[in-house]
Amino acid sequence: MANAGIKVVTRPAVTKPSSGADSGITSPDVWINGTMWEIKSPQPPRDEAKPGNELKFIKAQFRSAHNRNFKNPLDIETGSGMGDMRSETRVIISTRYRSLASTPDEVSAEIRRYVGRGPDKYAAECIWVDEAGTVRIYE
Repeated sequence: MANAGIKVVTRPAVTKPSSGADSGITSPDVWINGTMWEIKSPQPPRDEAKPGNELKFIKAQFRSAHNRNFKNPLDIETGSGMGDMRSETRVIISTRYRSLASTPDEVSAEIRRYVGRGPDKYAAECIWVDEAGTVRIYE
């Protein structure tokens, strides 16, 4: 991403308690321009996807970031949860290590289905890093 001019800063690792008031605190991975982002780097599937389901993993990555990582992210300065930040979900999807049978246009169309504001949208923004390292930004 640095080659694309995007400066990424890793957020500090967080040790979360397994129970109590702070047990639901989450920790998105990085900051870009002071904004939290979650990195998703899906592994290759164990079995070949059924026809029509080749890109289903993309929705799963968005849902995971939206419903888990931004549910109550840690405020690094205060050490407590920030509350529900799901409307601010931002996801970096790296398919650098996952071979895709789909074209870049098909992947882009699938990503666009879930980026934006409103029903059935899981992220305000997305950055996709493909197998070649090409960076695409979706808002």
